[in-house]
Formats: sequence, structure tokens, C-alpha cells
Amino acid sequence: MADADPIARALHPAAARQAGYVAWTDDPAIAALFTVLRDLDAAGTRIDALHHDRPDLGAGAVRGDIGEVACLFERCPDRCFGFGWRTRANGGACAGLWEVLARRRDAWIDVRLEAEGFPPHASSAAKTARIVALGAEAIPVELAWERFRAG
Repeated sequence: MADADPIARALHPAAARQAGYVAWTDDPAIAALFTVLRDLDAAGTRIDALHHDRPDLGAGAVRGDIGEVACLFERCPDRCFGFGWRTRANGGACAGLWEVLARRRDAWIDVRLEAEGFPPHASSAAKTARIVALGAEAIPVELAWERFRAG
């Protein structure tokens, strides 16, 4: 941490709270967001079943607004090339929550860097190495979702 900021700066209380979590998923708000995501996914499944049984109701129209968490065969960003199975939120409010969770993960990495004294707008080899280490430490949303579902 030779490149760490020598001037100790006070973190915003919300940033200090977030930096205090060992993992980004330790924040109780993350569990609450995963609970809402699970409930929305279940509501979407119920709407799908209702639409299947009674298409005349037109309930299928709201299915896109809800979205779903799906396992899809698609290009995976963590692979250099090729396709694979990937879990992600697909459309609607579920996709919005998935993005919120991804931003919370990224924010945890940023606030940890700030708490460790790396200036936000300066780059260095040490900061880049620390970003890579924190990125590896902070599990992706997909894995956090699977762990949440498993209990």
C-alpha cells in the first residue's frame, strides 16, 4: 500500500458502514433485496401459471414488468470466448434489482479502496492489484443469489 493516500480522510458514515462489512453480502440490506427478488420471481411464476390456465385474463402482459431470474445459455463475460449456462435476472423489476445488487457489489469494492487510503481518481499499479484482489474476493451476484436460495 505504498500508493495509499498519506492524508487520512474521514469516510462518509454510510461509506464507513459499508466498508465495515467483511463481504458485500454481509450487509443486511442485501439479504432484504434478495428476498424481494425471490418474491418477485415467485410472483412472476404464478402469473405465468395463471396466464397458461386463463389466457383470456391478459395477465401475461404484466409478466414482462416483473421479469424472472433465469438460467440461460449465453455468452458469459467471465469466459474469454464461448458460451455457457449463466443465471441472471431477465427483464422487468427482477432485472432492475439484479442491477442494484451488482452496483452494491461494485460500491463495496470502491469504498474498501477508499477506506484503505487509495485516492478515488488516481490510478497506480498497487491500486489496480488491489481492485483485482477485491474483485476476486467479492463474489458475483449470481453466486450470491445461489447461496441465498440455498439458505
